[in-house]
Amino acid sequence: MGKEKEIDLLELAGLIWDKKKTIFKITLVFALLGLVIAFTGKIEYESYCTLMLESRGSTKGNLGGLSGLAGLAGINLEIGGSSSTISPQLYPSIVYSTNFQLALLQTPIYFKSIDSTISSKQYFEEVSKPSPTDLIKDYTIGLPARIKSLFREESDGGALETDSSFIVLSREEWNMIDSFKERFNVSINEETNVISITSEMPDKYAAAAVLSELVKKLTKSVTIYYTEKAQRDLDFLEAQYSIAEQNYLSAQKDLASFTDKNRNIITSYGNIELQQLQNQFNLTFEIYKNLRAQLEQAKIKLSEESPLFSVIEDINVPIEKSRPRRALILAISIVLGGVFSSIYVLVRSGILLVNS
Repeated sequence: MGKEKEIDLLELAGLIWDKKKTIFKITLVFALLGLVIAFTGKIEYESYCTLMLESRGSTKGNLGGLSGLAGLAGINLEIGGSSSTISPQLYPSIVYSTNFQLALLQTPIYFKSIDSTISSKQYFEEVSKPSPTDLIKDYTIGLPARIKSLFREESDGGALETDSSFIVLSREEWNMIDSFKERFNVSINEETNVISITSEMPDKYAAAAVLSELVKKLTKSVTIYYTEKAQRDLDFLEAQYSIAEQNYLSAQKDLASFTDKNRNIITSYGNIELQQLQNQFNLTFEIYKNLRAQLEQAKIKLSEESPLFSVIEDINVPIEKSRPRRALILAISIVLGGVFSSIYVLVRSGILLVNS
């Protein structure tokens, strides 16, 4: 049995050697196709950066006895405790969201190749043209996505609706957003919370510029999320402080006015009224004073709640293109050509069918 296998292998090797010209010709065709793909593919540049989120922690709001004191004056100071946090693992979801991508598409950036500052949306609609390789890809491996897009209902589209909670886009704009998402990659190191972000664009300066805008929008979104509650607390305290200040000044004026008009008080009723005005003044002053201190604490808390992003690797303007990888494409084409031509020769000779 071992001898038969040895003979079969020798026979296969001999046949392949005899048909080496055919194999070479087919492999050469594959190599030429690889060269066409490698040199007609659209050139892309990749920019990258790495960030690290340093959370300063959340301090729980504590008004102490102030809420009870303020309750005597009809003021409710019950504000919540610690604010929510957002996991870095959710950052890719933020970046790939339609709202985020649409805003990024509409942000003007500099394209050195055309020496102009325009939005990515305008660039891909008016400047960029698909390469032959892109067309082949769209109608081969990209065909399912094209078929899927046909079932999307057409809309008037054009922009994110600002007065509603939904997005109205045309089919072409949805397709553009889907393609635009593929140009970015956001990865998180769960152990260190290091965030690695890459962007890919046909223009090297645009690759860096769009990444810069992405980082700005991402850090802004995360900061808003972290500080949303602290900002609400600050706004609430500012409003209550303004009311307390007015009450305090009013009580101060009432007490001063009564004192000026009744310098020599000899009646019990007058003494009682003076004592009431004095108590009201003391109460409003305590609320005013404590609210002022609490307002300063709220400002500090807002600063503490704001996340701090440390830049580990700055955004770079790429020098070398990231695509097409010509050497890799050529190597794969030659290997595929060699495998395909060998199988073709063996099938034509009937050896594979006989052995099967």
